[in-house]
Amino acid sequence: MDDVESAIKQIHEAKTPTTAPAKKEPTKLKKPVATKKAVESKPVALPAKSRREVVEEATIRKVRLSVDINPATHKRLKIKAIEQDSDIMHYVEMLIERDLAK
Repeated sequence: MDDVESAIKQIHEAKTPTTAPAKKEPTKLKKPVATKKAVESKPVALPAKSRREVVEEATIRKVRLSVDINPATHKRLKIKAIEQDSDIMHYVEMLIERDLAK
């Protein structure tokens, strides 16, 4: 139980700023700044395989999966995901993909 709490605290401490945010002063109206025109860039030629992978990634639609598990298993899963520097969703997806590839 203490392992879960300490792991969660480490995650939240890393995400939260150590100092309180300063109050914002009212914004003053500023003169519009002239923007630069976008610089035209030449498209980079990718190998055919890379283009295909990009298209496939763009067309993949994910579906939601809900699983009811007991709280003890959930805590162990959460700890394992944290150890892998991941979240539960991505960790479970990786486990499923690895198992199905066998």
